Amino acid sequence: MHFRSRIALAGLSACTLAVATPGNAQSEVVRAPKRESPIQRGSIQISGTASFVLSRDLGNDYGWSTLEILPRVGYFVAKGLAVTANLRYRGVWYDDQAAIRDQTFREWGIGPGVTYFVSTRSPRVFPFVAGRTLYSRGRTRFDRFATPQSTEPVEEDVTSRTTTATWQVSAGALYMLVKHVGITGEGFYQRTKATSQSPGSNESTNSAQQYGAQWGIAAFVF
Repeated sequence: MHFRSRIALAGLSACTLAVATPGNAQSEVVRAPKRESPIQRGSIQISGTASFVLSRDLGNDYGWSTLEILPRVGYFVAKGLAVTANLRYRGVWYDDQAAIRDQTFREWGIGPGVTYFVSTRSPRVFPFVAGRTLYSRGRTRFDRFATPQSTEPVEEDVTSRTTTATWQVSAGALYMLVKHVGITGEGFYQRTKATSQSPGSNESTNSAQQYGAQWGIAAFVF
């Protein structure tokens, strides 16, 4: 009797294991890994453009050099939608003239913006549209001399100040070179309004518009 009971218990245990094992296997669903995207919610974008330009007025034989850096930092609040902080630095160095020497210009700016990226079938290509604003302050300084032969200035550190508001809309595309780094190209339309104040003169305001294309590099943290 004891021998038969053990056989029966062993058979029951084997049946229980055979029934339970398939059930456990069915409950373990294998899920494909979620594909990461540079424009997913929570991503951080670091991008911008930079330029160095040498200019010359041939008629007056007068030149200047310009360095401009436009970095941009964005945070994706939703898939494809990034709010951005736009920064600007511009420096201009002028050749000496007969009465004006050691002339320089410095400008710093910051402003908010928004960019919307569109997913495509390609994991590397993301068309986008963007709107950006920039509010900047600039300072020009120079020394004034009486004659071209003068070695001592009659006025030192003559300063004028400029305030500029910029609005820009653009459309372009991002192409990812590697997982976290890509290049951008875009066409843009831009409006600016500048107000300047020089010592001994009234405040003046001027508006301008620009059309153009620009390229840059973008890095993503996700």
